[in-house]
Amino acid sequence: AGCTALIESGQLSEEDVFKVLLIRGVAYRNKGNYSQAIQDFDKAIRLKPNVAEAFNNRGVAYDYKGDYERAIQDYDQVIKLRPDYAAAFNNRGLVYHEKGEYDRAIQDFDQAIRLKPGYAEAFESRGSAYLARGDYDRAIQDYGEAIKLEPNYAGDFSDRAFAYDCKKDYRRALQDYDLAVQLNPQDAHILGGRGATRFYLGQFKAAEDDIARSLRLAPTDAYSAIWLYLAQARSGRDAQAELRKNSAALKSGGWPEPVIRMYLRSLKPEDVLASAKDADAKKNSKQHCQAFFYLGEDALLRGHTAEARRLFQQAISTGAAGTYEYIGAMAELDRMKTQQHPSKATE
Repeated sequence: AGCTALIESGQLSEEDVFKVLLIRGVAYRNKGNYSQAIQDFDKAIRLKPNVAEAFNNRGVAYDYKGDYERAIQDYDQVIKLRPDYAAAFNNRGLVYHEKGEYDRAIQDFDQAIRLKPGYAEAFESRGSAYLARGDYDRAIQDYGEAIKLEPNYAGDFSDRAFAYDCKKDYRRALQDYDLAVQLNPQDAHILGGRGATRFYLGQFKAAEDDIARSLRLAPTDAYSAIWLYLAQARSGRDAQAELRKNSAALKSGGWPEPVIRMYLRSLKPEDVLASAKDADAKKNSKQHCQAFFYLGEDALLRGHTAEARRLFQQAISTGAAGTYEYIGAMAELDRMKTQQHPSKATE
C-alpha cells in the first residue's frame, strides 16, 4: 500500500519509481501473487532495461510460478548484463534442478562458487543437485562446506542428515539431526526427519516422540499423521484412535488421504494403489513408492511378512529414491535380512 501511494503520488523521479516498483514486486512475490509481481517487474524493466537486478527478481517470480523457461530466459539476461552475478547462476541452477537437469544445474552452481567462493547457498544448492542425482558422497561434501560457512543454520545439518539416510548410514544421520534440532527445536520438518531416521533404526518409541512433536507444530501435515500411526503401531500400541483424531485436522481429498482411510479400514488396499496414479510421471513414481511402502507396513503389522517383503521391493522398484518411504523400504528389507540371519547382524 505504501509503495502504491508513492507511485500514484506523481512526485517520484523515474529512478525512484523504478526502485519502488521493485520493492512492491518483491512484496507481491512474497505474498504468492506472482502475476502481479511480474507486472511490476515488467514496468521496472521498461523504465531501466539494462539493470540486472530487475531481471533477476522477475526470474525468481517466474520460477515460483512454475514457468521455468521464462525464468531461465530472465536469468540468461541477468548473466549477459552481469557475468559476475553469482546469485543469477545459483538461481538458474535451481530452475534446472526443478526441471530434473541436474548436470546442467551443477554447472551453474560450480560457476556461482567460482565467482563467490564463500557462497554457502550455492554449496547447499549443489549438494541438493548431487543428492537428486544419487551422488550422496558429493552431496555430503557440499553440505559440509555449507555448514563450515554458516554453522548455525539448521537446514544444512538436516540436508546432510537426509543424504546420510539415503546412504543407509542412519546413525550418522541421527547425529546431524540432533544438531539441527538443537539449532531449531521448533522446525516440524527437521523433527519429522529425525523421527523417520529413528524409525529406520527400529527405535519406534523415540520416533513416535519426534513425529508427535512435528505433528503438533504442523497439525495439517498428513504424512506426519501417517508416520506417527506407524511408529505407534510398531511400538505395539493400538494407534487407530490417535490416527482417527489426527485425521480430523487434515484437509480432505487428494493424496495421501487414501492411505489414512486404508489404515482406518474404510478403504481397500487396491484402492490405495489406484489413488496413487498421477499424470505427472515424477509424482506418479513418488506416490506409488509411498503406496507400496505404506501397504508393506500394513502387511507387517498384520503378520504377513512375505507380502510385506514383496511390497517393499515394489516400493524400491519405482526408483523414487530420495523419499522417506523409499529409504524406509530399504531399511525394512535390511531389517528382515538381519532377522533371518541374526548371526550376521552388525552394530
